[in-house]
Parts: sequence; structure tokens; C-alpha cells
Amino acid sequence: MKKTTILLSILLISLSSYSQQTEFDNVLGKTNVSTLNLLLKEFETETLKQEYPNFEIGIAYKKFLKDTKNDYRKSFKNNNLKLQIYCIPDSIWKDNEVISGKKRMSIKTRYKCLNSKNEIIYSSSYIYCCKDEKKTEKMIEQAKKDVQVNMSGLFIKALENISEKTEFIEEYLNYIKTTADPIPNYLISNYIEKNKIDTNDYLVKRIIFINSFYR
Repeated sequence: MKKTTILLSILLISLSSYSQQTEFDNVLGKTNVSTLNLLLKEFETETLKQEYPNFEIGIAYKKFLKDTKNDYRKSFKNNNLKLQIYCIPDSIWKDNEVISGKKRMSIKTRYKCLNSKNEIIYSSSYIYCCKDEKKTEKMIEQAKKDVQVNMSGLFIKALENISEKTEFIEEYLNYIKTTADPIPNYLISNYIEKNKIDTNDYLVKRIIFINSFYR
């Protein structure tokens, strides 16, 4: 009887995991899923297996997060998948604004991404800057590398669409919606260790890859 109960529990967990995967893939779309699967395979083969050759892949994910607490993100070419996950800088310029009768320089950025209908959308942000030209140029160069999480894209929608979300997915979405920024690696690492998250899980691996490596 005990053995039957254990087998039933394993079966229910497997069915739930498969259901989550199917719901996620259906919303993200066949082309985006294929692109993501290819990128993930390259990451596991060219990064994880090279850096951690003596460890099983799930353990390699955990070690990667621990060893890159200050973040280790690689910039990838722009494509539909990337624009469904992130809003990327489209143009950056310096501007002068008058505040309380004084001129202040600002650096403005226009971001481009795709919404869930695959339509191009734009957003913008600005930061006030400084009189120091070198510091200004440094901030502009940093702005070119910055991305914002695309809250209107298919990636977030695919995660939200999962009917039976795990606590890990719920926590990830809560953080992203609050900050609109990727989660620092050390926070994900600590959460995974504390809550014994299965890093062999289909969605967990994809969230780690996107959040902590893909740009």
C-alpha cells in the first residue's frame, strides 16, 4: 500500500510538471520555444559542462548561481524571443531640462520590445546626470547595456498562464513585477538552496537561464 501511494504521488507530480510545461510552451509559441531550447542546450553544453564537468547538470546550475553572485550575463543578438523577454535600448540621447530655474542634464533612453501580439512597442526612461563629461559618457555606455523586463511580452504571459504555479514561479513573478529587473543571482541561489528547488525541472532551468545568463 505504501509503495502504491509513493508511485501515485510520483505520477501526479510528473503529470503536474508536464501540464505546466505544456501550458508554458503553448503561450510562448513554437518558434520561441525552439529558439529557447536551442539556446539552453548551448548554455548547458558550452558553459555548464565546461565549467563543471564532474557534476550532474542540475548541480551545475546551482554551482553556476553560487559562483556568479555578482551576475554573469551574456549579450545575445536581438530576435523575437529576446524582444518577448526584454525591452532593449533603441536610442539614447542627452537632453537639458530646466528644474527650479536651473538647467540639468539628463540621459534619456527609449526601449523597444514586442507585446503578446508580436507588435513593436516602446517605453522610455531618464536619469539626471552630471557636468562631468567622462562620467556622462560612462553612464551612456552603461545605459546601452541595460535592459528592462518586458511585462507585456509572451514570456511573462506564459508564466502567468500556468494554472498550477509552483512557489518558485510565484516568487519569480512577484519580484519581476515589483522591480522590472532580473533577480540578482545570489537571491535565486539562496532561495533554491533554502527551499530545495529541483534545478532539473523544465521551467526552473529556463527561468535561471533567462534571468541569470541571457541578455
